[in-house]
Amino acid sequence: MKGILLVAAGKEIFSELAVTLALSIKHGCPSINISLAGSKACIGSIPEQQKKLFDKFIFIPESDYFINGQPHYGLLKTKLINYSPYQKTLFLDADTILYKDKNLNILFDELKDIDFTSQTFPFFILGSGIERQAWDIFWAPVKQIRKSYNIAGGLAQIHSYLLYFDNVKAKPLFDKAAEVYMQIITKKVKIERLLRWNGQIPDELCFCISSGLTNIFPHVGKYSPLAEPTFVNNLTDAELIKKYIGFTMPGKGDETYLLKCKRSYIELKKFYFDEFGLTPRFTNFKKK
Repeated sequence: MKGILLVAAGKEIFSELAVTLALSIKHGCPSINISLAGSKACIGSIPEQQKKLFDKFIFIPESDYFINGQPHYGLLKTKLINYSPYQKTLFLDADTILYKDKNLNILFDELKDIDFTSQTFPFFILGSGIERQAWDIFWAPVKQIRKSYNIAGGLAQIHSYLLYFDNVKAKPLFDKAAEVYMQIITKKVKIERLLRWNGQIPDELCFCISSGLTNIFPHVGKYSPLAEPTFVNNLTDAELIKKYIGFTMPGKGDETYLLKCKRSYIELKKFYFDEFGLTPRFTNFKKK
């Protein structure tokens, strides 16, 4: 069985982001299964009519991702595989939105024989030849990663806003990533010059390290179903729609691209809510 897994935890707006993404998925593929995992408060804030977009709700206990009373969303992401009810799962970050009429069944068909993949940049780090170029992409100097975890072989650059996985065959990758997260947060393993994500350990760093420890890698070195800010600045809206299934709201980057994404997101969100006859709770990312 295949399906989409979304997550909504933390602030209430994340539940509406998940609803918006679900609307964009159902618009192009009405019959596809979508499950929503998250906190009871976040899922509970969704209006009843909008809950019908989801086939199943999975409530994640705080004990899974809280440390000393604080939520660690990177740790939660390393445990995604434990929440999916599907054998083959496509995970998308909640702040993703699809362009109109994009059918994710096509993506599932393309990946049906794949055990794990993710959004990736156009290379793997297999040796030392391009390590100096990869300093921030891996959230820490690659040499420090190799030294701290004694990894001599491959390391994969993984963007975790799109993950596809077989729930059995990819489990070692996720389990090891969760273990790595705890090792770093408890300082059992030290990585110098570590970059942070919103002040926390980046889950992408943990997946990168786990790929080197488990030898589980994305299926190709360049895989970008979603628009990548690095490569799309010069593309028109029509070119973006033709080439990609959608985009994730970038947290930083070129200001022109950030504004383009925000404008496109607002326009698409209005279209999907109107198309399904629903009313959003937030306008321009602020509650009404």
